[in-house]
Amino acid sequence: MTMSNGDTGKAPGRRPLLQSNSDALISIDTECRIYHMNPLAELLTGWPRDEAQGQPLTRVFDLLDERSGEPAIELVTQCLAKGQVAATIGRTLLRDRSGNSIPIRVSVVPHMHPDGDITGAAIVFKDISRERRLAQKMRHHATHDALTGLVNRLEFERRLHNALKGNQEHGGRYILGCLDLDQFKIVNDTVGHAAGDRLLKQISYRLLEQLRDRDTLARLGGDEFALLLDNCPLEQAVQIVRKLISSISEFQFSVGERSFRIGACVGLAEVDADKAETAAQLLAQADNACYQAKRKGQNQVAIYRGNGAGQPRRCLPVNHAQELREAIEHNRFRLGLQPVISLGEGHTTPIYYEFLLRLRNPGGEILPPAAFLPTAERCGLITAIDRWVIQTAFRGISGKGGDARGQCYAINISKQSLSDDSLPGFIKEQLIGFSLSANQICFEINEAAAMSDLYRTAGFITQLKAEGFRFTLDGLGEGLLPFHCLKKLPVDYLKIFGGLVCNMTDDPVSFAMIESINNIGHRLGIRTIAGQVENDLTLRSLKRLGIDYAQGFGIEEPTLKQTCSADCGTGLAG
Repeated sequence: MTMSNGDTGKAPGRRPLLQSNSDALISIDTECRIYHMNPLAELLTGWPRDEAQGQPLTRVFDLLDERSGEPAIELVTQCLAKGQVAATIGRTLLRDRSGNSIPIRVSVVPHMHPDGDITGAAIVFKDISRERRLAQKMRHHATHDALTGLVNRLEFERRLHNALKGNQEHGGRYILGCLDLDQFKIVNDTVGHAAGDRLLKQISYRLLEQLRDRDTLARLGGDEFALLLDNCPLEQAVQIVRKLISSISEFQFSVGERSFRIGACVGLAEVDADKAETAAQLLAQADNACYQAKRKGQNQVAIYRGNGAGQPRRCLPVNHAQELREAIEHNRFRLGLQPVISLGEGHTTPIYYEFLLRLRNPGGEILPPAAFLPTAERCGLITAIDRWVIQTAFRGISGKGGDARGQCYAINISKQSLSDDSLPGFIKEQLIGFSLSANQICFEINEAAAMSDLYRTAGFITQLKAEGFRFTLDGLGEGLLPFHCLKKLPVDYLKIFGGLVCNMTDDPVSFAMIESINNIGHRLGIRTIAGQVENDLTLRSLKRLGIDYAQGFGIEEPTLKQTCSADCGTGLAG
């Protein structure tokens, strides 16, 4: 916007004092009568300039407070009375000539004569409908699962916390349910993850159809769902979940000529403030009940009765917690390697390889992290596993000898380990013991873990960066990390949440969020990585956006040849 010199007299004249190419503009005199409108103002108000000239402002510019619906023209009168710029702070609507309302942002700038008298004002306003829609989509993305559109874990835990508070304060009745699908892995392994994703979407839709409007259905991750039934006696909750299970078990999922049927088990727990103090404890109770349901067979329901002090299902029986301890002691964990490659022209050498943790169960099956890390966190074993990974990874890198020089390897650090004051010392001891250089190691910290204690995370990073270690902040975009917090975390890389990357070619909001994260990262001098790249179309889109690096199964997936255990020696690929 540029100010013109205006007329020489105190009358506003016929020439606008303010012009703008991007904003709507109305110029008024001291009696609040219009003497100029630009074309965008004509479009937004529905008034042609010739008709609007000389009209009282309130007839043409019908400004309303969005919350109360009352006129909000005092913004203009205050500007004329005080000779000061005024702007909307809250939500403001413009009702056009046809009676349609649009959200706008408004500023009012006084026109001043050289002798100090106010000669009128310029009203500058902008339609923010598109901004509002984008903000709503971003808020929705932060609280909903990208694949199914259901509430995500973060939002579900917030609602569960509120339910617990409601039970404590006024006796509100809620039932929590944990639902696990049976035989879902067979679909994934037989016809692929894309088909598995379609199945999850269809199952989600069928479940929603059976629930009441006031109930909440969430996808916690993988094939695990959660229910929060509002104002629901336990007996009614059992009836509801039996209908859910029937809906799932009766559904036939077809892929080409192949058909599949799956099942589900549900564990229920009453939301009772006398039996649980936190949402996490409630989830552990329902999780425990779900495990008991699975022990009974397929398509079963079980109710948490208070046995086991609310321990989670895979921690309640001693042998399940013991399985994780034995996995550490008997070397059943495996580390795979997956490269992070440069998207720049002519660059083919990975910037680093990420260690990916797997577990070989007693039956010989290789399990992904989602199958055992939540249990490890609940059982308090995650810090021991982190230390196993660090020590085993360092041993494997050391075993490569000269081949590992100049190469970097990334290791994930859990939220619980960030709170372990002795971990930096342990890392330095292992570094010295295996004769490695700090610049060979990059630690990855998840966004949610970093935000749980920003001050402690920043201290952890700063302490180890002083030794030469690198850091990646992982999962950017999964939540809504305030960008100003990035300034407090001296990381080397930002890894964008894979759920955004997977959807970027079909979802403009995901695309816009990736673009925003990339721009902010580069402004801060931080390089960006796109995770979970699965196809060439996504890869080309990332290159066009200027993303620095990429990782995912569409580039290279970890293979058994790239796995190592505690005795792997030189078995690392890279």
